[in-house]
Amino acid sequence: MKAFREILIRVKDLSDSDIMELFKSFCNTSSFYEFLVKESEDYSNNINGRGYIIYSLRTDDTEPAGIAIAEKSQGSLYVSNIVPKEKSKLNMSEYNAIAFKFVSDFKPYLRQLKSLFEIKISNETIGLDKIMPGEKTRKYFERYLSAYPLSFHPLDIQRLDFFICALKRYRSKVNLQYLKEHLINDLSWNEKDASWCINRIETGLDILEANTKFHYH
Repeated sequence: MKAFREILIRVKDLSDSDIMELFKSFCNTSSFYEFLVKESEDYSNNINGRGYIIYSLRTDDTEPAGIAIAEKSQGSLYVSNIVPKEKSKLNMSEYNAIAFKFVSDFKPYLRQLKSLFEIKISNETIGLDKIMPGEKTRKYFERYLSAYPLSFHPLDIQRLDFFICALKRYRSKVNLQYLKEHLINDLSWNEKDASWCINRIETGLDILEANTKFHYH
């Protein structure tokens, strides 16, 4: 399935001023980017952490937009959003085109400087292995899909419940938004059936979490 591309930037031990200067110097060497100082300060205050805004100008393939970069964890940043300047919203293709161009332009600059930065971008197309990385739990879901999930027979529902239990037992993760899109776009489920499946998973996980905290009085 198609997905919005995610960008991760490793910064290692660089200070706030080092990071800002690197972004500024990159933008100064390019006619396609501008570092927005005031907007970066405002964004940092709003998120109470490291935040930077780089303006990406229009090209033949991309819309003009602001690229918002925020701290993800100690030692790493990520592109939290790409906001268009001239329209209310970017579609997935437009968003991904800007993301890809930014990484394609920034990576050679970092390589030339032998910087402590490292930038990576996720694939535009993702499969079930990315939606639910845990191999054991994914097998339970694939078993559910391989039978007759849309029959809603008790045995099929039980297979889904086994998957939910596996998520909890193996402490696995699943991106439910991407999973819903996978069911609809890749497997041709309708919205109602996909929503039922996601709601069942969410409810099951909530009940299992409550069970771990339950104490008989």
